[in-house]
Amino acid sequence: MLVAVVSPVRSHGFVEHYNNEQSRITIRTLPRIRHSSDYDLSLLATACARESSGQSATDKIAVISVIINRSENQSIETTLLARGQFQWANSRSIRRVINNDEYRECLILARDYVNHLDDYRHISELSLLFFHNRNVNPRWPYTRRLETRNHIFYSGF
Repeated sequence: MLVAVVSPVRSHGFVEHYNNEQSRITIRTLPRIRHSSDYDLSLLATACARESSGQSATDKIAVISVIINRSENQSIETTLLARGQFQWANSRSIRRVINNDEYRECLILARDYVNHLDDYRHISELSLLFFHNRNVNPRWPYTRRLETRNHIFYSGF
């Protein structure tokens, strides 16, 4: 059994019980993925953990949405390795699985997003393609669509 501190957006039988003494949630193994390979979901979770570590579930879901939207005509791996897109991504780093609570939470959110896209329509309909941390101001010409505590997300022109 896997123990991680998580705050899922919704519960689909992921949460088995809540232990008040340790403030931890015990998570059961999740069902098999229907729409994406395990490798793709692992890459999504790695990217999510690296881009939105310590941030809200909304930030994480929006990051996952951006990567999926950018991957419409190519693989998740190709999207992450595209030149100048993700500073942390190179052929070695994307294959190195982050084995921590942050990664596990992102994996749960990525699976949930992919398997229950209709439940995330409020984010998926925004067609998010770009994002940056609030600490920078790149003056992009794109349409600002979503602002969270830590990121600003954009769609195309």
